[in-house]
Amino acid sequence: MHPNFDIRTIDEEHAELICTVCGDTKRQTRVELKQLIETSLFEDNCPSCGAPYYDYTEEEPSSGELLPIGSCINDVVKKAKDHDAYTVLSNLCSILMEKEDKEGLEKFSVPERYIYAIDGMIREVNNGGFEQFFYNSSGALSYDLLPALNAVGSSDALKIAKEALSIFGDIPSLDSESRADHLKKITKDYTLSLWEQCDDSFYELSEELEKLAVNYFIRSSSLNRP
Repeated sequence: MHPNFDIRTIDEEHAELICTVCGDTKRQTRVELKQLIETSLFEDNCPSCGAPYYDYTEEEPSSGELLPIGSCINDVVKKAKDHDAYTVLSNLCSILMEKEDKEGLEKFSVPERYIYAIDGMIREVNNGGFEQFFYNSSGALSYDLLPALNAVGSSDALKIAKEALSIFGDIPSLDSESRADHLKKITKDYTLSLWEQCDDSFYELSEELEKLAVNYFIRSSSLNRP
């Protein structure tokens, strides 16, 4: 599945949905756009050129693209020194994503939960900010984020994440429905950009989070090896 649209923020209340096929723009309030994405955008077409906003015909990435080092965590750890940290972490978390689908997060070891939480933060915040991190499936590990960053030796990202989580607050359950309801409430139907300062600070990070996460996971793996 490949998106054929971009979203451009105009101001605190409005944004534009832009068709990347023909360039047509559709101005809406951020609340309307959020509702559209959550409901019918997956099935909608651009009113100008007719292109689907989501293209389902594109081939899925091959296992070689998702798992360039290997399909087994032990193999990836053994070969990690021959690859950059971004590739290693991506490969490890692709394996963990499959494990989550089959067994659930409760079957993860602590090191697995920690690197999965950090990877989720990196991907989601860089793509759409902390609000997206908390809203998407990555948010299920929101409360693992601080101990994870502390365990890998982060200082700068840890400080930012502490602020982001203090804004998010405490809720009894981190299931998807509870997170969505909570976010809707504290952002007043997504009209407030609560994490803008945290997002900006995260984008300016010079800390090598991928390297910290990979080194931590390799250390943990060697300690647990018989």
